[in-house]
Amino acid sequence: MKLLNYEAVQYNKNSNLVVLKLEGEVANLEDFSLPFAKKEGIKKLDVRFPKTTLIYYAIVPATISSIKFYYFNTSTTEFKPMTISIKVEDETVSTQSDIRPSEDKNKKIKIALIAIATLLLLSLYVWKKSILALIFAALFFFYGVYLLIPIEKVCVKKGSKIYILPTKQSTVFEISKAKKVYEVLNHVGKYVKIKLSNERVGWVKNEDICKN
Repeated sequence: MKLLNYEAVQYNKNSNLVVLKLEGEVANLEDFSLPFAKKEGIKKLDVRFPKTTLIYYAIVPATISSIKFYYFNTSTTEFKPMTISIKVEDETVSTQSDIRPSEDKNKKIKIALIAIATLLLLSLYVWKKSILALIFAALFFFYGVYLLIPIEKVCVKKGSKIYILPTKQSTVFEISKAKKVYEVLNHVGKYVKIKLSNERVGWVKNEDICKN
């Protein structure tokens, strides 16, 4: 048994999505399962006796930092452990984006505070003739305008593949079941980062975006 490749990304604030590519010799990998997985499945099973290749995915608690399981080694006729460290892909590095799938629920409060701060700074400028107060008032004003910019949204075609990362080798972890509109989080090359349900994120190709 050996690990050929793996990917791990944040699924939501409490879980991570892990994809494993395993290869076994004279192995029943179709029965592979992790008892602590919240959800799991087999993406691909390639049996070419005596070798079998498995692409397996699981949603696991974010508190788990490694996956450990035992397999029966037919050469030594004994159970052996395999441990895989979970290193969650940091999209701030891999995609040059610092946008996270967390919704700003305090946006209205933030805008109100910015408006109050701007008015106070303008009053201070009128009273004290402070250029510094005017500069900060302008900064607060433009930041408030930025927050009011409408969120970009796109329509994704039915049957579109949703990837973990914006790369050719990335794993498809979901396929859209219907034509639907999603919030856009970022653009990288030929891919668009969209916000899915339950604070999840995914990437779709530009060609899968509705034209109308």
